[in-house]
Amino acid sequence: MMKIAYLSLNLFPSHYAHTVQIMRMCEAFTAQGHEVTLFAKKSDRYRNGEELFYSYGVKEPFQIIWINNRLVNKYHYFKIVANHILKIKNKYDLIYTRSHITALISCLFRKKVIYEIHDLPKSKSQNLLFSLITVSKYVKFVFISEKLSRLYFWKYKIQKGSFIVQHDGAKINSDSKMLLPDELNRMFNTEKVNVLYTGNFYKGRGIDLISKLAELNNNLNFICVGGNTTELQKINNHSINLFFYGRVDNVLIPSILGKADILLMPYSQITTIEGKGNTADFCSPMKMGEYLAAGKPILSSNLPSLVEVLNDEVNAIVCSPDNSEEWDKKLKELVNDEIKKVRLSHNALLTATHISWHNRVNNILRCLC
Repeated sequence: MMKIAYLSLNLFPSHYAHTVQIMRMCEAFTAQGHEVTLFAKKSDRYRNGEELFYSYGVKEPFQIIWINNRLVNKYHYFKIVANHILKIKNKYDLIYTRSHITALISCLFRKKVIYEIHDLPKSKSQNLLFSLITVSKYVKFVFISEKLSRLYFWKYKIQKGSFIVQHDGAKINSDSKMLLPDELNRMFNTEKVNVLYTGNFYKGRGIDLISKLAELNNNLNFICVGGNTTELQKINNHSINLFFYGRVDNVLIPSILGKADILLMPYSQITTIEGKGNTADFCSPMKMGEYLAAGKPILSSNLPSLVEVLNDEVNAIVCSPDNSEEWDKKLKELVNDEIKKVRLSHNALLTATHISWHNRVNNILRCLC
C-alpha cells in the first residue's frame, strides 16, 4: 500500500471532464487499497463532501484537503504549489498530477512524481518547463494516447521505460437506474430508436453533424446532453426529432446512456477545448469509456487516437470526420441490423472491462513505481 497525494488545484465540483477523470483516478487508487489524498480547490457549487462524492458517482471516498483558491497570478500559483509540496513531501510515497508546474516543483524537491499528460505545451514557457522536467530522474509520465506519446518522445527524447500509454478508463457496473429530470426523460421516445450524444457542445464536437443526421432521419429520435446555458441559447434547432439538454452531474450519465439505443461520438478533424486549440490527433475523451461501459452500439469518428481503442465493425462503427453522407449511410445500416447491434454492444462491454479504471491505475503503478 502507498500513500498517494494527487495535486490538482482544479475547482470541485465542476462539470468539466478533467475533474471527473481526477475523481475516477483517486477512486481507483483507493479501491486498490492505497491511501489517497486529493489536494484541490472548492468551487462555488461545493456544499459538503457527501454531496461531492455523490455528484461524481464515487463509491470509494478518499480524503480531500482544500487549499487556498485565491490565485493572484502564475507566480502566486507557483508559490502555493511549492509550499504544499514542501509540507507533504515526507508524508507521501508518491505525488500524482496533471500539472506541469506541480511536476517540476516535485522534481526540484526530489520527490517521486507521476505526471499525466493530456495535451501539448501551449507556450514557450511550457516548452521550457517540460524540457526541465524530462531531465529529472524523479518523474515518470502517463500519456493518454500512443499518438501523444510519440509527439513527446520525438520532441523531448523521453527515455523508454519512463512512460506508459493509458487511455482514459471505463467505470464498470455504474448505477444505470438513477431517476432523471422529467424534462430530460420526456426527450426519449419509446416508440423510436433513440440516438444520443453526451458531452460538451464546443466547436469540433459534431453538433452540426448531428443536426444534419436528424434532418436526414425523421424516423429516429436524437438527443444531445451537456451544453452550457450560453451554448443552448445559440442553438438554432428546427428539427422536431432533435432535442438539446444542458449539463448534468456525472452520476446521471450511466442512466442517460442506458436509455439510448445508439451512441454518437462525432468528433471533427478540428476538435477544441472551450473553443481553443486542436486535440483531434491525440485526444482520449472520457465519453469513450463511458460509452463502452454502457454496452450500446457506438458510431464514432475515426480519429487516430480513438481507433487505438475502437475497432471498426468490432466494438464500434467508425466514420470519416465531418462526412455527413458516410455517417448517414452507416447510421441507417446500423439501425436496421439487429445482429450487428448485439455484437457491437457485447464487444463494447469487453473493451470497457479491459480499459477499466482499476486496470488503468494497476498498469500505471506496476510499470512506473
